[in-house]
Amino acid sequence: MLEVDLFIEKLPNASALIMHEVRKVILQCHPQIMESIKYKIPFYEYNGMFLYLSFTTKKRIYLGFVDGVEMSNQYGYLEHTTQKQIRHLYFDDVTDIESKCLREHLQEAIICRDEKRKKTKKTFLIANRKN
Repeated sequence: MLEVDLFIEKLPNASALIMHEVRKVILQCHPQIMESIKYKIPFYEYNGMFLYLSFTTKKRIYLGFVDGVEMSNQYGYLEHTTQKQIRHLYFDDVTDIESKCLREHLQEAIICRDEKRKKTKKTFLIANRKN
């Protein structure tokens, strides 16, 4: 059993169900998304730190988009956090997964990571040419 499965198994039933469904959508979004436990919560990597799943003290599930500040938030569901870069998408029920456009947010986050990787690669190549 994976570490993330054990993490979800320890949650209350309603929270575990939501987190399990959100996790399933994340892993279906792109074959290169890697999952692990970091800082005691599920983290997802795609070209570096990408997303994390957690919950509030009131057992409200949320998905943290590491590069959320670069996302358009065209649906208005991404919420600001105390961290400058990160945006949260909250889930109170399994139905929120569809109604809050999770797949669309994930696809945009993947595009943001790809663009960020291209910029980093380009900057690296330019810096190496100067040397």
